[in-house]
Amino acid sequence: MQATLEQHIAADAVTFSTDVDGRVRHWSPAAEALYGIDGDSAHGALIDELIAPVESRMDFQLGRKQAVSQGIAEWEHLRSTPQGKRFIGVSCRVQRLPEHLLLFHETDRTQRAALMDSRLLEQRFLDLMELLPDGMLICNEAGTIVLANSQLASLTGYRRRAMVGMSVDLLIPSAARANHSGHRDSYFEQPVVRPMRGEPYLHVLHKNGSEIPVGVSLSPIPVGNRLLAMAAVRDYTHRYAIEEEIRRSHAALQEANRTKDRFLTTITHELRTPLNAIIGYVGTMQMGLPGPLNAAQTEQLAIVNDSANHLLSLINDLLDVAKIDGGKVTLKPVDVNCGVLLERTRAQISPLADKKKLALNLVLPDEPMVIHTDERALFQIILNLASNAAKYTEAGQVTLALEKPAGGGDGIVFRVSDTGCGIASDLRNRLYQEFASANTAFDELAQGHGLGLYLCRRLATMLGAELKLADTGPDGTTFTLTFNPEG
Repeated sequence: MQATLEQHIAADAVTFSTDVDGRVRHWSPAAEALYGIDGDSAHGALIDELIAPVESRMDFQLGRKQAVSQGIAEWEHLRSTPQGKRFIGVSCRVQRLPEHLLLFHETDRTQRAALMDSRLLEQRFLDLMELLPDGMLICNEAGTIVLANSQLASLTGYRRRAMVGMSVDLLIPSAARANHSGHRDSYFEQPVVRPMRGEPYLHVLHKNGSEIPVGVSLSPIPVGNRLLAMAAVRDYTHRYAIEEEIRRSHAALQEANRTKDRFLTTITHELRTPLNAIIGYVGTMQMGLPGPLNAAQTEQLAIVNDSANHLLSLINDLLDVAKIDGGKVTLKPVDVNCGVLLERTRAQISPLADKKKLALNLVLPDEPMVIHTDERALFQIILNLASNAAKYTEAGQVTLALEKPAGGGDGIVFRVSDTGCGIASDLRNRLYQEFASANTAFDELAQGHGLGLYLCRRLATMLGAELKLADTGPDGTTFTLTFNPEG
């Protein structure tokens, strides 16, 4: 048996023998070099499973059976190695030998097939590929590059013609290379157009070892009875650098915001303690507990008290802003009687309305209206709107109303309107900004700090409600807070 094999086997030829069932009995040194499988590992293994991809095993088995029945068989198809490397255009010639053996002669025609494909495809595609701004390549099922354009050569550092016959795996960073052959196989199993991918970025390995972030799109190209794949490779280096800078800037802004929130929380707590003491002592003096006051002292203490309370309101708003921006506000929904809440609001602002001789109207429906929401946040919104209405109205009235939506339905609408100075239409875009009052007349009348409406909008969003400026102009202002059933 050994003498018969030696008649047919050359030392440098890719040869191996199997029994008629396909079990390896001989494995040449050249086969070891080509497939990366030593003789001991190959011996006894089923040749179909050892070197044939799954999709080629049926052809392999048919060729083996033909050799057994007819004495010889020849075919070309894919071969694979345990490392995932594929060969295309492997020419296989099988002879039936005595002692029930099959002798395989194999020739790797990968380079030859790639060169033939390259000459064919250059005539059809190269001129067009050279006009495209992206790097372009065409590869076969084995992952061998058969055509590339100059843009890809510039991107990767290889000469364009030197890339023909090169494995596309050489352009894949080592960390991703292990999975690449599997991705390639799955693509050829389902060959569809795949658009350019953005993040997460793929990377191309430059000849000098550096990795370049890229986007890749794929398109199948039928050539005769075979299928190739065309890839467009777009350099995302500049885009990646810009996005990295944006990410760094965003991280820096987030840290700055966290620092601001910590500062506001700390400083507002520190300011409220002495301020509450000032307000308390002023109150005792206004009550005359330390002794009687003359008219001038009474007027001066009233100014101090108003200024201190205004400052306390600002500090409280700053603290609320810090809590909301820091995500530290926890909502506790309960059933809220909306009419009772408006009555509380009217009682809260009635001293200011009485002082300015404003009519304070309350318009409620006949039936009680109840909503399931956070009572504290809702009261803060309505009270802020009502306080603004009273502060910015010098004559006339303030109305607090509870009603159904204009179009009907199960929603609830809170309406706060006044006959004050109004808000000019060209200033609406400033309405809900931090530290921005919507009208210079507001600043003159009440020195507004611009946080109230910002807080109202943020709280309304948290409650799932819509805060809207329903009417502006010289005849007053109307705000609506609308809760829809799904909110």
